[in-house]
Amino acid sequence: MNGLQEFLRNDDGASLVEYACIIMMTSIFALAALRSLGHKSTNVLTNVANQLS
Repeated sequence: MNGLQEFLRNDDGASLVEYACIIMMTSIFALAALRSLGHKSTNVLTNVANQLS
């Protein structure tokens, strides 16, 4: 328990490696979301175009 308390009280800045990990994980989640939403938006736009023609 002391280790956890010490970790939570530690106010040192994040290192370059930690920032790189955050950027990498954010990029992976963003790409996954864009791929998922991209297919759905394509289907919606295709349906709209078909109904208009």
